[in-house]
Amino acid sequence: QMKNYYNDITKDNLRLIDSLKREISDMKKKAAANAKLMHDISHENKRLSEPLAAAVQEVERLKHGLKDEQKDRLSLRNANARLVLLEKQLVDLRKKHQSLTQAYKAMEANRNALYDSFEHTIHSVQTKCEYKNLVLEQRLSAYGEQHNKKQAQLDEILMAAHLEGGEVARVTEKLDTLLTTKNTKIRDLQYQVAKASKAYNDALRTYESKMRDFGLPDEDIRTLGFNPLLTATSVGPAGLLTK
Repeated sequence: QMKNYYNDITKDNLRLIDSLKREISDMKKKAAANAKLMHDISHENKRLSEPLAAAVQEVERLKHGLKDEQKDRLSLRNANARLVLLEKQLVDLRKKHQSLTQAYKAMEANRNALYDSFEHTIHSVQTKCEYKNLVLEQRLSAYGEQHNKKQAQLDEILMAAHLEGGEVARVTEKLDTLLTTKNTKIRDLQYQVAKASKAYNDALRTYESKMRDFGLPDEDIRTLGFNPLLTATSVGPAGLLTK
């Protein structure tokens, strides 16, 4: 019975040994397979390491490219905003230029109209003034000649009449009154001549000033040929001219 017991134990141990041997063999096979797998994996890692490094570099490049693209997009947005602002400024400048051009043309038209009006007015005033001065000068000359004739006639009458002193005094007094009246008329005529001349000179100065305001040079104004009339009056307004 003991023998059977030990035989059973021996058999069990042998079975256990066989089982352990099989496990060891399997583990060796697995270890060999794992070693081969590790070798294959190592070899594959080595084979993939260069593409992996290239892929990593490509990823980094793409990341930088993305950053650059974002910067470019921001720059593009800023450029577009700047372009919109510049286009608006350009539109405003064009409107301003158009407005200034119209204003310049209007001012140029006003200047030309004033220039034509200046020529016409000065010609008209000059003609009227020259005509009036001529008439007044003729009247003055006529009054002077009449005065001289009257004085000569008076001298002849007094010499021929042999009047007494009282008669001579009365005649002389009447003649003095007449001469005073004539002299007053002469002064009035001289005043009218001076006033007309001054009015012409005032108008000429006013128009010359306006032409300067419109940018017409003094040389061009002088070429018009309008010269002030000689007068002994001041440069005050013609209406303030006193006798």
